[in-house]
Parts: sequence; structure tokens; C-alpha cells
Amino acid sequence: MDHLFQNFLREKLYLKNLSEKTRKLYREAFRWFSGTDLSKAGLNEFVVKMREGGLTPVSCNIYITV
Repeated sequence: MDHLFQNFLREKLYLKNLSEKTRKLYREAFRWFSGTDLSKAGLNEFVVKMREGGLTPVSCNIYITV
């Protein structure tokens, strides 16, 4: 999945002129998401992991929607 994400960032950079700040946000969101099981329980655990890691609910919502 890491290779797919790198391709995603590359395409966004060259085709959509993505800013470095936004690319950084995408990388951070992907770091939190990596290894998440794509089930309801896995996604719930993803949110819990972010909150336990000190992210605010607003930050969690941003990372989820990125």
C-alpha cells in the first residue's frame, strides 16, 4: 500500500500542483492509517489510536477525510 500512496502523492504533486503543506498533511494522515484493518472494528480502533495519540477530535476528522 505504501507504493500506491507514493504514486498518489506524486500524481497530486505534478497533476494538481499540491502544496508541500498539504502533502505533509497527507503523509501524516497515512502514517496514522497504516496497518488499519478495513473493517468496522479496525476503523474504530484507528480513531481510538489517534485519540490516544493526543489528536483532537477536529484533527481526527481532518485525517479521516483526507
